[in-house]
Amino acid sequence: MTPEAEVSSVVKPVPEGQLKKMNLWPIRPEATVTIGAMEPAEEQQFMKFLKQNDDIFAWSPNDLKGVPRELMEHSLHTSPKIKPKKRKLRKLAEERIQGSKR
Repeated sequence: MTPEAEVSSVVKPVPEGQLKKMNLWPIRPEATVTIGAMEPAEEQQFMKFLKQNDDIFAWSPNDLKGVPRELMEHSLHTSPKIKPKKRKLRKLAEERIQGSKR
């Protein structure tokens, strides 16, 4: 079995609107994760796993002590000679507009 097939058999798409924001630690409001719909037992086990491994997450820039700024900062190298272009406004399809109003 290829790695792609292995992943696709494990990862199931989550229907829109079935995402949950969960706080790992009530005393740290920034420690919030977004998870997809799961069975309650599976969700509880997953949250336990995240809490046990929360030290690998960077919740704020202060959590990245020792990491050089150049490594974590993103920059776009553009030519100053080229003038920015404004794109034409694109409208959503009617069914997407209706779906976002729910």
